[in-house]
Amino acid sequence: MRKDIFVGTYELCFEHIRLYLQSGSGANTDLLPSDKGVSIVKIGADVEKWSRVLSALIHEAQEISMTRLGYSYYPAQSMSNSTANFRFMMDHEQFDECCHRTADFLTPALPDLARAWKKWKVLK
Repeated sequence: MRKDIFVGTYELCFEHIRLYLQSGSGANTDLLPSDKGVSIVKIGADVEKWSRVLSALIHEAQEISMTRLGYSYYPAQSMSNSTANFRFMMDHEQFDECCHRTADFLTPALPDLARAWKKWKVLK
């Protein structure tokens, strides 16, 4: 398993997010990292298509946007900690705001992430 690669720090919903590439094909977000630093998003780099990396980043960024804007809900009766239980509820205008905030995050992050992913693939 390879060591995570730090891509950069970018703003999303008025907070900073550290972006990393990691082994595997999944993605995850840690809003309260153990080092007590700013939130972390890790994107799996072991995929054949750039579109899979991009899709994972959009997913994580949209999820953070929806959560920070108060559109994410967790069923109170659920005994599970699985993120599969999250529900998102918003109107079209609120969804548009999430898209704008996510785009503001993606615009500076994508060129750096693309370069890092290309290096990851070469060093494989």
